[in-house]
Amino acid sequence: CITGTPALSRPSELFQQLTAVRPDVFRRFKEYAERFCSGGRFGWTGCSNPEELHALMTSCIMIRRTKEAVLPQLPAKQRQQVLLPCNHLKGFHDICATMRKLETLNAVKKEGDPQHVAQAGMEAERVIMELYVNSAHFKAPA
Repeated sequence: CITGTPALSRPSELFQQLTAVRPDVFRRFKEYAERFCSGGRFGWTGCSNPEELHALMTSCIMIRRTKEAVLPQLPAKQRQQVLLPCNHLKGFHDICATMRKLETLNAVKKEGDPQHVAQAGMEAERVIMELYVNSAHFKAPA
């Protein structure tokens, strides 16, 4: 198995994986793209003949297994807490301040008027991305 979720959204993103598994079926990208990816000259960003692609993949590549069928074969979950050292006290304080900002925005989203709720929602998304980036600075050395 290569992966349980092989592509984000477009048939063109599948080609390399399909070729790795079945080079005899999926030989050349141009032929594949002309058949299953709409777009052409401006990039193969669309999808054409999805039913045919699904039938082809199901017949020669894809194995669909449900969680219920696989779960008894798997070991029990193991959870582990990994503590990362915080060598940058200022960075830690910055993350705490950003978390407080996010809590405030979430409170506005719950109780504010519609105009402020929409604005707080967009700002909260920006703050979450800021937290994501800032937390990466702590995780990277570990």
